[in-house]
Order: sequence, then C-alpha cells, then structure tokens
Amino acid sequence: MVLAGGWQQDTFNANAPQMNWGVGYLPVPKKGMKPKGCFGGWNLVIYKGSKYKDIAWEYIKLLVREDVNYNVASLTPAVKSAAIDFLKKNRKGADIYFDTLVNAKARPLIPQYPQISEIQINAYQAAILGQKTPKQALDDAAMEMDRILAAGR
Repeated sequence: MVLAGGWQQDTFNANAPQMNWGVGYLPVPKKGMKPKGCFGGWNLVIYKGSKYKDIAWEYIKLLVREDVNYNVASLTPAVKSAAIDFLKKNRKGADIYFDTLVNAKARPLIPQYPQISEIQINAYQAAILGQKTPKQALDDAAMEMDRILAAGR
C-alpha cells in the first residue's frame, strides 16, 4: 500500500505504465465514518508586504477560474465543478478522490507544520513497515509533535 495523491498518477503512468495499481479509500477508525484527506494549495498567497498586491490578486483570480483551473499543473482544480470533470477525465478512482476531497480538512497554518508533517510521515512508515506498532508509532509521534509545538510558543 502506498499513500499517494492523485497528482502521482501521472508519474505512475509515465514511469511504470505496466504497473498494476488501483485507488482506494483511506482507512477510517470506525465503520460509517467518511474518509478525509487534506488540502494542499498553499502556493497561492499574497504577502502582506508585497508591492504588487493588486496584480497578485488578479493572477490568483485568473488561476482559479474554472476554464483555467482545469489546466493548471495537472492538479485537481479547487472549483468543484471543474474538479469533477478533471478527475473523471484524468484520474483512476475519480469518485474516491472527489469523495475524499469533499471531506478534506486544511493543514494547520502554523510555522511548525513542515516538521509536524515529516513526523507524521515517519510514524506512518514505521507502522506500515512493522518497525513499530501503530500505537507506538503514534504515541512517539505525538510526543515529538508536542515537543516541537511547545518549543514554538
């Protein structure tokens, strides 16, 4: 099992066209719960000190237009109607991706997020590879995250 985003399908198709792979829902803790992903999209920002805020805003508005959003960087568009169309045309498991994105949550807007993300990835890998039990991997990750967050206060 590999935890991968939809954008990685292009890489699979280009570099391993004969590979047999599929798409499935993320596991959930309890039956009946909806799987949740997380949003990316931190790449469209206007800095507070920018001299070009008006131009930056016009550029962002252009990129998120439905007719343009569809073609930006082979990523799932943020506009729902464009996302559905894009996924159906370009992604295996389109319904699974859409369901997961509809329930997605934003990543925390904190300076320590890159470190937190790395800890999470390492915990996931340790559990999947059998290096730690899932409980131990998560307990260790929680302690490390708490330490990093406390240091940033």
